[in-house]
Amino acid sequence: MWAPVPGATKYNIYLNGKKIAAVTAIQHIVPAPTLGGEFKYQVSAVDASGAESPPSSAGVVRIIMIEPPSNLVARPDVDRVPIRWKAAEGAVIYDVFRRKKGDSNWKMIASVTETRYEDTQANKGIDYQYAVKSKDSSGKFSEFSAILDIALLVPKAADKVRKKVEYNLQMLPAELDYRAELDQYPTDAALCDNRMALSAYNLYIIKDVTEPEALWETDRILLNDKNFMGLTWSEDCELIYVNHAPSGQLWVVDPDGGTEELPGSVVEKYNLPAPPDGPRGEEGTLFYFSVNTKGKVVTIQKKGPTRPSDVVLTRDGDILVGDLDNNRLLRLDSDGEFIETLFWEDEEVSNNPKWAISKPMSIVRDSKGDIFSTALNHILHMDLDKEEKTQIGGPGTIFGTFTSVKGLFIDSKDNLYATDGRAGNIQVFQKHEGFGWIPVYVITTPDKKGNLETLTPMAVLVTDDEKNMIVVESMSKTLAYYNLQWDKADPVKLPESK
Repeated sequence: MWAPVPGATKYNIYLNGKKIAAVTAIQHIVPAPTLGGEFKYQVSAVDASGAESPPSSAGVVRIIMIEPPSNLVARPDVDRVPIRWKAAEGAVIYDVFRRKKGDSNWKMIASVTETRYEDTQANKGIDYQYAVKSKDSSGKFSEFSAILDIALLVPKAADKVRKKVEYNLQMLPAELDYRAELDQYPTDAALCDNRMALSAYNLYIIKDVTEPEALWETDRILLNDKNFMGLTWSEDCELIYVNHAPSGQLWVVDPDGGTEELPGSVVEKYNLPAPPDGPRGEEGTLFYFSVNTKGKVVTIQKKGPTRPSDVVLTRDGDILVGDLDNNRLLRLDSDGEFIETLFWEDEEVSNNPKWAISKPMSIVRDSKGDIFSTALNHILHMDLDKEEKTQIGGPGTIFGTFTSVKGLFIDSKDNLYATDGRAGNIQVFQKHEGFGWIPVYVITTPDKKGNLETLTPMAVLVTDDEKNMIVVESMSKTLAYYNLQWDKADPVKLPESK
């Protein structure tokens, strides 16, 4: 609106110097700009002869552009494409677009208020591109997000005959060399260049585990009285990522920092998000399920605060943190920013509990980048790139099964070691073509007549030369150092098909 000009018969309206309207009234409504930026509006008066006055002083409107959503992730299946993204500040609606790869025009396929969408109308055999725009409450929308190139997965051919296999009990003897006593209950340990980080109420550093006497002559005691859980080393062995139970945070620690009086320095503290209210499948877990040894759901409990258990670094530098009480894996980027909660929406916990991420006490990574997580009485093997998962082991008390998996370790040859906290044994798994991950050894006493004398083995480590094994025993508060007698091990036998 503006004041009338004597003799004027109409008014010209300009936007950034360009005429956009001519009106006879002293007010006019123009559409709100759809993009952010600075917009200058001016008005000139025109008399009956057509003479036009100079434009008025500019009325400036500044509009802050809403950002597009970030961190788009898609997990295509054979008949659908689930997409997720990180929320944009100020956004209330997200428009989802799709086009065939190579086309220039986008088609909006959905408008949603959540940070996820599942496209069930994609066709097989076509390469698609997806992008998302944010929109705020005024109707302003962002530019396109990053573009995802997606195609539906090709179904795998089913096996014509599902083979029944029986596992042969093969033994790997180990001789106890040394046992070190601790004054605290240990929870986890990690190796890097034969330097061990040990978590308990304190955080310990042992400089060289190839010498068994070093197990009780710790190099340094870091961050006294902090109550730590699972931990891992950085790739260069210079930093320790360790979960801090009281705060529910992930700490990044420099073991060589600090002072003589206060060794160890905390470089970063990453906050871990609590699971929001909502059923499983809505970025978190409202309920978690207790599963017995027969794989049956027996109790349902409400979610609790985040209780970080173990941590591992992915091949691309992301961080995976286990949330023990809420049965989930949290994925952070290298700067500690939350990306997503890992789970698979096509598996309902109540119908198929063996696929649920349950009690992720220990998480490890092999040389290919695959992730392994304990899940009560089995191990969950996850290929994050292919979005595939397989189960290793299962409930039971025989070779190849577990009563309660506690600790995992991957050696330099990608052998998978797993401790059974209740049965007190340690088993070794290998991957074989045609059979997947199978048990190849149970580690025994040198006479091969029984399990090692371990009580609730929480973690297991193997030195780089694969000659020695360290078992972290929780209830007895000890570290046991064993010599692995590979020369006396039974030959590996593949399962017998029936």
